[in-house]
Amino acid sequence: GKVSLPTTIEHWYRLCPEVDDVSNALETILARHDRLLVVLSDDAASKEVAADSIRALASPTTVVGYAGDRVSDGSRAEKAVLVAGLADCRGLDVPELQAVVIVGPVVPSPTWYVHVSGRVGRFGRPGCCYSLLHSTSDLGSDRPEKLLSMANLLGVRLHLF
Repeated sequence: GKVSLPTTIEHWYRLCPEVDDVSNALETILARHDRLLVVLSDDAASKEVAADSIRALASPTTVVGYAGDRVSDGSRAEKAVLVAGLADCRGLDVPELQAVVIVGPVVPSPTWYVHVSGRVGRFGRPGCCYSLLHSTSDLGSDRPEKLLSMANLLGVRLHLF
């Protein structure tokens, strides 16, 4: 049977062939939401692609922190971005979280997607999950199809943004 995800979560994706595309997508998402969790795939390329884009989000009104660090003023900041690897997401509960952003070449598995997207939409709250698919040399052009196929398996409606 299908795994149940909260119906209060909207699911979005964007293809990001260039590093600038990841930066632009993150800026767009941050303009829509005040509290983000950015989840990086475990591959080195995802971490490298996202590093500068994430650093660029920091400003006097935006706090950027990393899972495991204590970001003491994150709750008082106008905007807050928490960055985590997949392993860091286990048990992560941030009630004020409004959106999860997955940065990677592919979403590894349906179970992984359910776990990560489930960081938002808790207790009936609305939330959004964004998948930013970036290019790497070892992947073909079928990345969106793999994501769409997984979404279909989960009964999730994905929107291109």
